[in-house]
Formats: sequence, structure tokens, C-alpha cells
Amino acid sequence: MYYATGSSDVKSNNKELYQWVRDQRKLYKVQQNSTRTCLSDDKIAKLKSIHFRWEVRNDSWEKMFGELEAYKTKFNTLTISRLKSEYHRLLRWLNEQKAIIRHRVVHTAKELERIERLRQLGVVLHEKNSQATGLIETAQDEEENRQSDVYLQSAAHG
Repeated sequence: MYYATGSSDVKSNNKELYQWVRDQRKLYKVQQNSTRTCLSDDKIAKLKSIHFRWEVRNDSWEKMFGELEAYKTKFNTLTISRLKSEYHRLLRWLNEQKAIIRHRVVHTAKELERIERLRQLGVVLHEKNSQATGLIETAQDEEENRQSDVYLQSAAHG
């Protein structure tokens, strides 16, 4: 597969290979927590030699975080307009981050690192029974969201 496409990403329509790749990623993750698995050091080395991607979700998070940085640079705010369809995916991602932070009591080390990166970008987080904090918005963003909601309500009724 890698030699044919130059990537360890596999589409789910190739079910056997897709499952095998998922299994390798799971075994590797378990082994990183000091638990022996059937994934040998030799197999890991071979997979690394073809630049096998062990974490797909991390790449996705990084891509979306990059889009959030670009949005902030372009608009000088972290408030994402619901009216601009080209930013719906980014808005949904940011809301998902907010929900993860708000609802989990315990966060993984990776989540805590991501939370800190969001803070450094200027996202304000408010704690709700967790190691991190819950609401992802600045005071300015909160006011702009209220104004957007009022605008959306008046546009729907007028």
C-alpha cells in the first residue's frame, strides 16, 4: 500500500488493510505505555522506515489548530461567524474542543498540552470540575457571540 501511494493512510473501503493499520496503531499505543504487545521492535522499525503515521487524529487536530491560528491572524479575533459557511467546519471543531474541555474531569497529557496551546493563542478557558477549564471564548468574543445571536434571531424573524 505504502509503495503504491506513498502514504500509510488507508481508506475504509479497503476493509482488511484499514483494520490492519488500525490494529498496528492500537498496539503501538499500548506498547508506548510500557505494556508488551505482539508488535516487535523490528516491525516498529520497519513501519517507521516508511514513515508510518502512528497518530492520525493528532494530524487532524494540528490542521484545525493551524486553521484557527490563520483565522485569528486574518480577522484579529477568535469569534467564528456562523454566517460564513466556509468557516462552519472550524466553528464545529472549536465547539468540540470546548465540549471536551468542559465535560471531562480528567485530561490526558496530550489534551493538557492542547489546552495550553489554545490558551497561548488567546482562547480563554473557564474551569468546570476538571484539570483544565470550560468555556472557550474571550470577553470580547462572548459579546460578539451575543451580538451574532441577536442578529441571527432578528434576521430569522424579520
